[in-house]
Amino acid sequence: MYSFRNAILSDVDSIAYVHVTSWQETYTGLLDDSVIGNFDIENRKKMWSSFLQKEMSSQRVYVAVHSDKIVGIASWSVTSDHVELVTLYVLSEFQHQGIGTGLFRQVENNATEREKPLIVWVLEGNNSVVFYEKMGLQLKQRELKKIG
Repeated sequence: MYSFRNAILSDVDSIAYVHVTSWQETYTGLLDDSVIGNFDIENRKKMWSSFLQKEMSSQRVYVAVHSDKIVGIASWSVTSDHVELVTLYVLSEFQHQGIGTGLFRQVENNATEREKPLIVWVLEGNNSVVFYEKMGLQLKQRELKKIG
């Protein structure tokens, strides 16, 4: 069973691990090896720690938890005209179990509450575009936008 909740500062180590591991799995072959190699847990811990300490209503991090272990993350931010899904990562061994969908819906609900469209930027060649289209986003140039 999975649960979803707002991230807290003590989650930083787990969030960084999920981010780096999933990012490397996702972007190996799409980005230069030097870029992949420089994306490390210590830097991500600093980034997420800073982000969570400054968390405001205009940005948030959600985590997916399974057996007390964080297995997925999603973050979003609000601009003047849209809500942007900044990150959505699920450890590969937990993919295709509804976790990404659950995290996505958490972010989507925030966009709906704010009456703003939801967008996500997807790197060209990233197969996750199929997931976002299943979630109801439409490919538009190099971004996906929620219709409606």
